[in-house]
Amino acid sequence: MVVIITLISCDEKSSVTSNQNARGGVLMSREQRADKRMEEIILAIKGNDKVTLSSLFSMNALNEANDFDNELNSLFNYIQGDIVLWERVSLATSERRQYGSRSLMIRFAIAISTDIDDYRLYVIDYNIDNIEQDNEGLYMLEISKSSYSGGWDPWQDRMRAGIFIIE
Repeated sequence: MVVIITLISCDEKSSVTSNQNARGGVLMSREQRADKRMEEIILAIKGNDKVTLSSLFSMNALNEANDFDNELNSLFNYIQGDIVLWERVSLATSERRQYGSRSLMIRFAIAISTDIDDYRLYVIDYNIDNIEQDNEGLYMLEISKSSYSGGWDPWQDRMRAGIFIIE
């Protein structure tokens, strides 16, 4: 008889359970979660797919955003040209546990190049939130041209629901 024991460290990898990105119990690192979300965002933008991009946002974000439909249209109008290259350039996470439930916030930046211009997209994503399920999903997208030379406040001071163009 053969016995196989698998050890899983919750600090490095986590099981996808109630997450809308579930892949039947596949283990994903925080980096993989950020990259998967990045791919979903980029594919929606590349495909000019407002419905898909909207569906990535949490119910709380959609309810709290001032004028989400207008913000969404502005985002698609702001990005000029066809996206030819993108990469995640930063990553930070925060995790909260409460009575066996978990909330994982992932914050990351994406460098995007089109055939016309370069952009920086900053994302706040409650990738897992089974403490407050209406919070699960994207909370904020900020976009600016890479040439933006203004200052950036700490993420805590910029955290707001919806899509924002920084100029």
